[in-house]
Amino acid sequence: KATVSVLYWSLAMVSARREPSLSHEKVKYKEVYGEGEKESKKGWFSYVFLPKGYPCSVTEDYLEYQIWDSFQALFSGVTGTLATRAVFRGVGVGEAEASATAATVNWLARDGAGMIGRIFFASMKGSQLDSDSKRWRLAADVTNDIGIFLEILSSYVDPSLFLPVVCVASVSKAITGVAGGATRASLTQHFAKSQNTADVSAKDGNQETAISLLGILFGTFVATLPETAVLTWGLFILFTILHLLCNVFAVRAVVLSDINRQRLEILLTEEEELSVKEVARKEKLLWYRTQPIDMGAPLSEFDSNALCHKGNPKDFLVCIRNGRAKVALRKDSSKMSQIEGYCVAWLMLTEEIAEGEAADMLSDIDIVAMLKKKQWDLQRVLLNCGEYRYVSIE
Repeated sequence: KATVSVLYWSLAMVSARREPSLSHEKVKYKEVYGEGEKESKKGWFSYVFLPKGYPCSVTEDYLEYQIWDSFQALFSGVTGTLATRAVFRGVGVGEAEASATAATVNWLARDGAGMIGRIFFASMKGSQLDSDSKRWRLAADVTNDIGIFLEILSSYVDPSLFLPVVCVASVSKAITGVAGGATRASLTQHFAKSQNTADVSAKDGNQETAISLLGILFGTFVATLPETAVLTWGLFILFTILHLLCNVFAVRAVVLSDINRQRLEILLTEEEELSVKEVARKEKLLWYRTQPIDMGAPLSEFDSNALCHKGNPKDFLVCIRNGRAKVALRKDSSKMSQIEGYCVAWLMLTEEIAEGEAADMLSDIDIVAMLKKKQWDLQRVLLNCGEYRYVSIE
C-alpha cells in the first residue's frame, strides 16, 4: 500500500507540472506583418504597386517621391503626345505629296543623332551620375522638356530646318534617357532598405506602366483637339510647368545619406551639426558650384615641398596649384581618408591657410566622428575621385 501511494502522488505531481494553472491568464498572440497589419488586408493596390513589406521595406521618403514622380510622368506624357503629333506632321503624314522614303530617312537620321548623343554623354558624364543623382535626375527632365519643345517647334519652322531641329531634339532626349535611367537605378538602391532592389524596381515599373496607360487615355483626348498654334503651345507651357514643379517636389523629397561634395561642404560651412534631413533641405538641386578640388590627382602636380597630413602621413597629400586644390590619394586609402583629404583641401581654399593649419582645424572639428553620430552612410563616399593613386614617395 505504501508503494502504491508513493506512485500515485508522483503521477499527480507530474500532471500538475504539465497542466497550466487556472489562476494564470492565457497569453494571446496576434499575427502582424512587419510593423503593420497583415499583408492580406492591404488590398490588391499594395500588392501590385508597392514593394513587399511596405512601409518597413523602404525608406521614409519613398512614398512622397513616388507620388510626385507619378504626376510628373503623367504630365510629361501629355506634352509627349503633342510632340509626336508635331513630328508626324513634319515628316509629311497626311499630305498627298509626302514620300515614304524621305520620311524614313528623316526618322533614321533622327534616331542616329540620338544614339551618338547617348554615347558621348555617357562617356563624359557617366561617372558623375552616382554622386549627383538628385541633380541629374532633375536635369534629365529639363532636357526632356527641351527635346519636346524642339519637336513641337519642328513643325513650325522652314522644311529645310526640320531635320536639324529634330536631330537636336533627339540628342536632348537621349541625354534624358541616360541620365534618367542611371539616376533612377541609384535612387532605387537608396529606397531599397531591405536589400530588395529588384522588388522596388519592379513595382516602380508597374507604377510607370499604369501612369503611361492614363497618359495614353489623356493623350488620346489631347490629340483630338484642333491643331492650332495657340492651343498647342498653351497646353505645352501649362503641362511643362506642372511637369517641372512635380519633379522639383519629387527630388526635394529624397533624403540621401551618402556623402558627396555638396553635402560635405554644407556640413563644413554650417557651425552646428546637421542631420541628414537638415542637409537635404539645404541642398541646391540644379545650379551649384563646389570648391575646385581635384581628388585623386597625380603626383606630377606636387612639388618636393608637399607635405602629408601629419595625423596620417601616407593617406593623402594636398597642395594648392593655380587656384585649385590637388589631393593625391594612397593606393589603399580608406573612405575616411578621402573625406579628411577633401576637408583639408576645402579649409586650405576657403580659409587660405597652410595644410598643417588646416589639418589642426580638422582635428578640432572631428568631421568623421560627427558623420558617424548623425548616421551618415560612410560606406558610400562619392567625391568623384580620379584614378591616380600612389604607393610610395622617394
